[in-house]
Amino acid sequence: MSNLETLEKFKPTINPLTSFAWFPPKVHFATQDSEEKVVLLLRRHWVTNLGWVIISIFLFFVPFILASLKGLAFPEDITNSITPTVSFLLYSVWYLLIFGYIFSNFISWYYSVNMITTKRLLDVDFHSILYKNVSEAELTKVQDITHQTVGTLALLFNFGLIRVQTAAEFSDLEFEAVPDPAEVHKIIGKLLEDIRENR
Repeated sequence: MSNLETLEKFKPTINPLTSFAWFPPKVHFATQDSEEKVVLLLRRHWVTNLGWVIISIFLFFVPFILASLKGLAFPEDITNSITPTVSFLLYSVWYLLIFGYIFSNFISWYYSVNMITTKRLLDVDFHSILYKNVSEAELTKVQDITHQTVGTLALLFNFGLIRVQTAAEFSDLEFEAVPDPAEVHKIIGKLLEDIRENR
């Protein structure tokens, strides 16, 4: 029994928001071969989103904080001259900007993925709606794999960096802040064993 057959015993992950998905159904990419399977889909660990989530919550309450301080922070003649219509427009613009900030960060997290297939490794960095970078390496070109877990948060929540060194003419791949890096390292190793045995 090959390592791939052993891995296929895991139940496919159907949660579209997970950071660690086994054999995700309906996940395909442009250069995928017909017999190639996506074994693992990885995103940055959910805890890496806490920074922008906390900032968004704070920004949501800023207008209420300013309203409660309006007598202290702003001269009375300025606060009295703001009509309800202007106030509504200011609030609308503020909350649209917050929504844009949340949407941009979520989309960047959701579409920045790492995929491990039966034939290759893919690293998709989605920086904005206008820019993405896709790097890939065939498993046959992989020379070395290392994983690192650095920092208190990474140790507590078990996420880290996977670095894949490939043949000299290819650039190395880095999977940043992926959940359970030791397990990911082991899975790539098992797929490499299968490829070397089938040569």
